[in-house]
Amino acid sequence: MRTATRAFLVTLALWSGLTSGVETDDPEKQFDVETTEHLLKACTWDENDSFHGRALTYCIGYITAAYHYDYALNKGRKRGDRITCPPEDSATLKQAMGVFVTWARAHPEFRNELAVEGVMRSANAQWPCRK
Repeated sequence: MRTATRAFLVTLALWSGLTSGVETDDPEKQFDVETTEHLLKACTWDENDSFHGRALTYCIGYITAAYHYDYALNKGRKRGDRITCPPEDSATLKQAMGVFVTWARAHPEFRNELAVEGVMRSANAQWPCRK
């Protein structure tokens, strides 16, 4: 993994302010963003739970940040050198979240990877770059 990507992950983890790996009755500490599994949990939080809106907002924010960071790192590069190539004029945040959730559910073997890796794997599976 590139040094810039590692720096992004550290920054994102610090920014999140969420406790890692804690199981508690306090909803604010029940999910974190270390792994794909944790992000999947945030993105699929029970709609009847009062914390649903915050978890969903966090999910969308995390995915947005990952896409923006990928775009910033790769703008100016040839399409074939990028991780993913979502259509710039038609992909929505809701669609990106759906792509991630569908992919993460179908690939439990990657759930212990970093969440940002899961987001990028799902995006690459949906929108691969053609050389």
